[in-house]
Amino acid sequence: METTYNGYANYATWNVSMFLTNDEGLYNLVKRFDSWERCKNALESFGLTETCDNISFDDPDLDINELDEMLAELS
Repeated sequence: METTYNGYANYATWNVSMFLTNDEGLYNLVKRFDSWERCKNALESFGLTETCDNISFDDPDLDINELDEMLAELS
């Protein structure tokens, strides 16, 4: 049984990754960060706390290591 979602650990992690990389403005912002925690803090300073699909940036299902890796690949 497949336990991943489109190559990501789960739906929440995939959704956050897609949200951040499918908008040019967000993409240009988030590629400056090397960790999800720093990225999340910056997004929250702009009032962003969740994706358009209501996945919270603090969702306990998020795979933080995978988001850190995704950000490292962007820079």
